[in-house]
Formats: sequence, structure tokens, C-alpha cells
Amino acid sequence: LLGRARDRLGETEAALTAYQHAIARDPASFDAQLECGNLLRQVGRAEAARAAYRAAIRARPADSRGYLALARLEEEQGDGPARERAAVAFAEALERAGDAAARAGLHRSFGRFRRDRGDLPGALDALRQADLTFAAAGLAETGAACALAVDRAEVLLRLGLVVQAETAMQQGSAATDEAVLRYLADLAYRFNYWQEAIAVLRRNADLRPDSSAAQLALAEILERSWRPGEA
Repeated sequence: LLGRARDRLGETEAALTAYQHAIARDPASFDAQLECGNLLRQVGRAEAARAAYRAAIRARPADSRGYLALARLEEEQGDGPARERAAVAFAEALERAGDAAARAGLHRSFGRFRRDRGDLPGALDALRQADLTFAAAGLAETGAACALAVDRAEVLLRLGLVVQAETAMQQGSAATDEAVLRYLADLAYRFNYWQEAIAVLRRNADLRPDSSAAQLALAEILERSWRPGEA
């Protein structure tokens, strides 16, 4: 807990010290090893992060999170052998993920990780794997699949694959979750789909007639789109 608090305050070295003390008291603490590894990875200490992740895996070998963290670390190293190690670690994570929804969630998480690193082709591949996993399990119409479609739309737009992106945005618009709808509206607005963004937030407001936040979000986008008379 102290390590997390220090990390939130931006006190990186103090956070690392706190995690190291926790690990000294309990070397088999999965959470301490994993979170220490995450912080070490953030500050560029790859070897130490790798050791922490492997310790987390030893502490809880059935938990996919240790393998997923290790896969991210290895992929960040960029060379061929590291990418191979990343693929192996990710496969281990998938084996421990449980049901189809959890496996799709891992693919989505890795896709978003790649997107944030700027690896858009790799991100699209991972997100498509998530989509295939949902479809094979009959989960293509779920809220999680709608959120995935919005992620895929963003990557497609950034790659310039507009027709495919518009199809993905249409799929995402079937969501009922407010966070997903607002994410979709923000994406649409950023890529100059103003009318679509308004339509999404109007639907969100219709789904939540008693929500002042939903009504305010609609009013704000109408204002930004130069339609104050409807706000």
C-alpha cells in the first residue's frame, strides 16, 4: 500500500524502496512483485523488471497478469528474440485466462498497449484477434464487443482505413454503456464525424433521461459543433 501511495504522488524512488521492503518481508507476494516490476519497467530498468515479473509468476503461476506484464516488457525491447519471448509470454497468459471473454480481454489489452506505443498494425492484429474470440464464443453483440469495436475504429482511422473504421464505429454505436458511448462520441468528434458524435451522445442522453451528466455532454458537443440552439 505504501508503494502504491508513493507512486501516485510521483515519488518513484520512494515507491521502489517501499516495494523492495515489502518484497524483503514476503518474497512470494504476487502483488508487490508485479507492481514493483511495473514501476521498474516505467523507469527503463528492464532487467530488474523482468526479474520482478518472473518472481510474480513463480508466486502465482496460474495468474495471467504476470505473463501479460512480461509480454509487454519483452515487446518493448524491440529486437527479434525479445519479440519471440513476448509471444511466448502472451501465449502463456492466454492459457491462464479462463473463458473466451477473458481471452478476448487479453487480446484487447495488448492491442491497446500496442496502439499507445504507436504500433498500429500490431494493435489492429491484436484487436482483430479479440474480435474473432468474441465471435467464436457467440459474444459479438455484448457490451465488451462494442467497446472493442470502438478501439478497432480508432486504430483503423489512424491507419487511414476509413471504410472499415466506419463499419467498426457503427458496431460500437450499439453499446448501451455510457463510458463506451462517450468514448465513441469523442473518437467521432476528433476525426470530424460531428454528426455521428452528436447522434451518439443524443442516444446516450435518451437512454439516461434523468442523468444531468448525459444531458450536459450532449449540450457541450452541440455547442462545440455550432448548434447552440439545440443545446
